[in-house]
Amino acid sequence: MNRKYMFIDIIALVIAILWGGIYFIGLNFLDFEVSFNNFLLGMGAPLLLWFFGFKAKTKKGTHHNFEINIVKEIVYIVLFAGMVVFMLFFSSSLHFFNVEHRKTDINKEMEVYIATVDNLFPTYDNYATTRIEKYKQDLEVAIKSKDIDTKNYNTKDFVSSLDDQKNIEIKVLHLKEMLFPKEYDSLKNVFNKTVDEIRNIKFYNIRSLVYMPNFIKENEYQCDKMLTYLKDISGRSRKGEENFEEFEYEINKHSVERYFTDNTRNYAWWIYLFAGIACFMMFLPYMLTNRSSKLYKN
Repeated sequence: MNRKYMFIDIIALVIAILWGGIYFIGLNFLDFEVSFNNFLLGMGAPLLLWFFGFKAKTKKGTHHNFEINIVKEIVYIVLFAGMVVFMLFFSSSLHFFNVEHRKTDINKEMEVYIATVDNLFPTYDNYATTRIEKYKQDLEVAIKSKDIDTKNYNTKDFVSSLDDQKNIEIKVLHLKEMLFPKEYDSLKNVFNKTVDEIRNIKFYNIRSLVYMPNFIKENEYQCDKMLTYLKDISGRSRKGEENFEEFEYEINKHSVERYFTDNTRNYAWWIYLFAGIACFMMFLPYMLTNRSSKLYKN
């Protein structure tokens, strides 16, 4: 084997690994999830391309069994060419650049989504506080008019052994505990961290790039789960609290997934140029390898 240009082999291998990373991330975007199969295909295809070029080089520089190795060399060259065609025109090896091109649209859509989820707890706080205040006012009205509207007074289920003010305080406190249960503050903090995670999803952060689809889906699930929780606790009520409305809130569902999964080929010319250069660099070791002088002597 001709080791004169070994550093070219290393460069070619590094290019294959980098392309594999881009392919892997692109497949994650396309499926909108991270999977081991994507890793195998994403890393495997460029490494296989490099392997075919490397094997063609070793067969070209062989010092024995020339007839057999020339046939093998041709086979590896054909396989290399076939992989180039597959990688450039029939695979999703460049899909990452599709999504990268749409990052402005993705960020805009995510900003709208974040604005709605960011306002979820403040809106609920306002809802619950308003409802508690209304309940307190209803209790006060019932007490003031108990001699006129006895029926309304009785529906409030006041404790006769307590004075009016104490009855109001206890009932308002109980409703507050229902609408703001013990776990409320801790869940609110967890939710705010979730929103911050969504807000911090950025391109060109390696961890975010790899796991971006999972981040988005998981955090969206957590937001929906929290909205369901708030609606559930808003359904709790004290006896005598009539005509209350449960908490209603709509999180604007983003359609950001379509920017990731749309595989329409719309690559800029320079992407194909760099991909072509990458293929050329992986074939360069073969081109620089000299045939054994023994072949010509024979």
